Amino acid sequence: MSRKKEAIVRAGRKLFLSRGINDVSMEQIAEAVPVTKMTLYNNFGSKEGLLEAVVDDAVEEILRLFDEAIQGSSDTVDALNRISELDFPDADISEAFVTDLQSDYPHLMARWVDAQLGRALPQFEQLIFQGQQQGQIRKELSPSVVVAFLKFMGEHVSKSDTLLHLGEIKSVKQQLATIFYHGILTDKSEK
Repeated sequence: MSRKKEAIVRAGRKLFLSRGINDVSMEQIAEAVPVTKMTLYNNFGSKEGLLEAVVDDAVEEILRLFDEAIQGSSDTVDALNRISELDFPDADISEAFVTDLQSDYPHLMARWVDAQLGRALPQFEQLIFQGQQQGQIRKELSPSVVVAFLKFMGEHVSKSDTLLHLGEIKSVKQQLATIFYHGILTDKSEK
């Protein structure tokens, strides 16, 4: 991808994630880069075309951060803690973004979730297995069942507005991670 296209995607990502898709215009993105509006259309065809590039870029970024969290960890619990703290470096994901993506672009929401689950869950399953071998994850839990539960939750949340009614997204994410991890960790690991 050219530098200009990267700059456009980064500006679009920052604006879309923080303000929502429907509250951001192509003019605002063009001003943020800065480029002409025609440059945006020449490179992406439409706002949805740019949004597709933003979704793909965001997924790649979160998967890169996920890989780094696992590779930089000392053990399974450290990896789980690092994964639960993952955030985009340039913007928080707003409720408006999630709402807009779910309601107006469900195919892109599915793409967002499927890409993350499809690539991250096999690594996560291996991490659970390793944690069991290290005595940090409860051995009576099947790594496949844990992963199936995560996949179900990811798919359910992506198709409903469940999370949006629970409060600020970052706080809800941290609380859900805490509930999940306390359910799979051994008593020894929680200390």
